[in-house]
Amino acid sequence: MSTFGGKWKTMKRNTAQLKEKLIQTGVEEIKKMALISSLLGPLLKTAASLMGRLTATLRVRKII
Repeated sequence: MSTFGGKWKTMKRNTAQLKEKLIQTGVEEIKKMALISSLLGPLLKTAASLMGRLTATLRVRKII
């Protein structure tokens, strides 16, 4: 029975370590996504603005 108890403690410790690793990985991924979002946000806003201007210009010139 002591063998089972030892295995159980090891399993619990491994599970706790796995949970901690998964949490840390999740935190790192969230930070990466926030960084990407903060970098892409202004670029996408500029692109949308340019597309709006281009569309307006093409409509005025009756191209579209």
